[in-house]
Amino acid sequence: MAESQSPQDGSFAAPRGGAHAGTRPFTGSYLDSPDVETGHVAHEVKVNARQLLTQTKGELSEQAQAQQQRVAEGLRSISDELSTMANSTEDGGVATDLVQQAVTPICHPQRPM
Repeated sequence: MAESQSPQDGSFAAPRGGAHAGTRPFTGSYLDSPDVETGHVAHEVKVNARQLLTQTKGELSEQAQAQQQRVAEGLRSISDELSTMANSTEDGGVATDLVQQAVTPICHPQRPM
C-alpha cells in the first residue's frame, strides 16, 4: 500500500523514516519582529474598524431614512382617509371637527390650527 493511501479500516501508516522525513527545519522568521508585526496588525485592525463603522453608519442612516419615509406615507394615507370621511358626512358634529383638526397638521403642515 502506498503512503498516500489509507486502508479501509480507517488506520494509516506513518511515513517511513519518521514523521518529518524528507523535510528540513524552518530557519527563517515568520515575523519581521514582534513589535513591527504588532504595529502592522494594530494598524490593520484600526483601519478595518473605521471602515466597518463608516459602513454601518451609512447603512443605518439609509434604513432610518427609508423607515421615516414609510411612516410619513402611512400617516398621510391615514390623514387622507380621515379627511375624506370627515368631509363626506352631511351633518358635522364634534367628531368631524376633531378629525379635521387632527388631520390639518398632517395634510397641511403650513396652516395654523
